[in-house]
Amino acid sequence: MRVHHGDELFTGEVLHRDSEVRVIALISPIEGVPSGPHPRGIPTGQRREKAIPQDIPTPPTTPEDALAIVRSRYAEPTPADGSPAPMHVEEFDIGYLVYTEYPDTTDASGEPQPAPPGGSKIVVAKDTGETVTVPNFPTETAIALYRQQRPPQA
Repeated sequence: MRVHHGDELFTGEVLHRDSEVRVIALISPIEGVPSGPHPRGIPTGQRREKAIPQDIPTPPTTPEDALAIVRSRYAEPTPADGSPAPMHVEEFDIGYLVYTEYPDTTDASGEPQPAPPGGSKIVVAKDTGETVTVPNFPTETAIALYRQQRPPQA
């Protein structure tokens, strides 16, 4: 996933606001790559019991449901060549980790290029359908970070 402004990769802050101009997400892309974690889709950052109902998706019950929630909220990721990037979903006890794996790239002479820095993965909570971005760490590390930063559930 990359954030663009015109034809350029964006670095800065992106605010998403609801109809009452309340901030519902703050994303800080670096060279177009969202940096997280950032709660999305919950007005004023409140948990489910205080959120506007239409902003809460139906909690996912399958990996396909989680993928549909992510596709409805985030831009479709594409590699540099513009083709669709495959999305992967890893289920764990309290959520689904959704991420893209980009193919290896080479320069004009065929030399392998390093992967771009940064990136993020998205966790969809099983109990609420809330989405949160986490850094593009290995799967188990990203899940562990989500567990550490997830507020206690009532």
